[in-house]
Amino acid sequence: MEPSQDPKVLDLEKSSQEDVGDEFVLVDPKAEARLLRRIDTRFVPASMLIYLLSFLDRANIAIRSSKQLT
Repeated sequence: MEPSQDPKVLDLEKSSQEDVGDEFVLVDPKAEARLLRRIDTRFVPASMLIYLLSFLDRANIAIRSSKQLT
C-alpha cells in the first residue's frame, strides 16, 4: 500500500521520512522532539555523574601517588 493511500499517515510535508531498507518510516516531528527531550533528560545527568566520578578517581590517584612519594 502506498503511504499516500493510507488515511492514517500524516502529510509528508509535515513529517520527516527515513529510508529503512525497502520501507519508509514516517516520523512525527513533535513525537521525535518529545522522545529526544526524554532521552536527553535521562542521558545528560547520568553522563555528568560518570564524568564527576571519573574526575574524582583521577584526583584520588594523583593525591595517593603524591603522598607515597613523601
